[in-house]
Amino acid sequence: MPLPPPLPPPRKPVQECSVERRGGSSLSKAGKLSARLPKGRHHSDPGTRFRPGFGQSPPLLSGREREQSDIAWELKGIAEGAPATSHIALIGPRGNGKTALLGWVADETAQGGRHGAECIQLTGNSFRSVESLVHDLARPEWLRGGAPGVLMAVEDIASQLFAGASLNAGSEGTPESLLGPVLERRAREKLVLLVDEAHVMGRYQDTIRKFFDAVQIVSRKLPLLLILAGTPNLATELNVPDATFWSRLRKIGVGRLSEDASREALRKPLARMGYGIAEDALGRAVDVAQHYPFFLQIVGAALSRTAIDQPDDLEPERVIGLVIANSAFEASRSQRTAYCEERYDELRGAALGPAAEAVAKLFAGQENRKIVPVDEVEAAVADAIDDDIKAEAEAADARNAALWAQTELRNLGFIWSRIGEAHECEPGIPSLMDYVLWRAKIAVADK
Repeated sequence: MPLPPPLPPPRKPVQECSVERRGGSSLSKAGKLSARLPKGRHHSDPGTRFRPGFGQSPPLLSGREREQSDIAWELKGIAEGAPATSHIALIGPRGNGKTALLGWVADETAQGGRHGAECIQLTGNSFRSVESLVHDLARPEWLRGGAPGVLMAVEDIASQLFAGASLNAGSEGTPESLLGPVLERRAREKLVLLVDEAHVMGRYQDTIRKFFDAVQIVSRKLPLLLILAGTPNLATELNVPDATFWSRLRKIGVGRLSEDASREALRKPLARMGYGIAEDALGRAVDVAQHYPFFLQIVGAALSRTAIDQPDDLEPERVIGLVIANSAFEASRSQRTAYCEERYDELRGAALGPAAEAVAKLFAGQENRKIVPVDEVEAAVADAIDDDIKAEAEAADARNAALWAQTELRNLGFIWSRIGEAHECEPGIPSLMDYVLWRAKIAVADK
């Protein structure tokens, strides 16, 4: 099989002030100063490591100041004992840092954080039953009884919950009757609920309906904040059990980073490790990652590992130049390609290959694949409809195959519209579009 698609071509050097020339690479003053940091911080320090995968917090949560400000406003109110003005949904394609933002919220509410509150972290699978949800929401000390590791029965949780509390004790101790009281008890202590992979909640419609009802009632009078994080199909998967509740959620889009934020996401963690990075190498790294947070972490990890493994190739003052950068890009190529392969298989499994190819060709004609008007995307998808897509649309009871295909491309994060900008589309993962076009060429060549 041919090699994966080549790296993006080098772009013109970015013009910045205070630039020197060293060893054939342009080096900003910030990069030079960073390189002089003491060597006490290095790759073995957990606080400096790039973390691609598993939703771990990156060494620098770059470019999310607006999102953090919006969330911090609600956290401040909760910490002061006020009900939330609005619950929050973080929505965006995978790999853009929604889980990292939830991690930041957890840190903010932890002891010593700026916005003190109880914080419970759940996943979509916590909603597999009301009983499992009640166990996840109750205090840990309520859940242990008898032999270590044995969960208490719901009836025993009810007994401890109602003991000495001014709550309605006329309950039969069923999980459904405990959900609201458990939330109320926790919210009295200032409660922030975080639900990651919230789109998975849609599998458990009965549970999420009861959950949203309880959250809505309790949060009217007590300091309770719910933050959901899910993929662009979140509303579809949840089936919006309460349209009013959903419409009142504050939706925050989490997409790719800006040019400056992408640069800082690489530059600052490397500086903390004691490395500078030349401007041409940094610009090339951002091009390879294409502003995509997950790939920025992959590229950052490769840069730091290569710098450590190839110290003789560093430029003076521990600066990473193009020699190390290009080596790092090749080292990370297989990981980036494997990720695109998985997403490509999803597209094929949904019979969306032709539609994805048509949209990828449309974006390939745009400088840096920034944005395309949504009507052009709709037209490209409509022209790509084949019998397989029609069959999938019919199976989904969709009347319009083109609209169904476009919605599915959004749901899978292939295309993405920022919140409040539905008239424009941008790539969810630009490298995936490159990969789709590359696979299409292979298919033609093999015929």
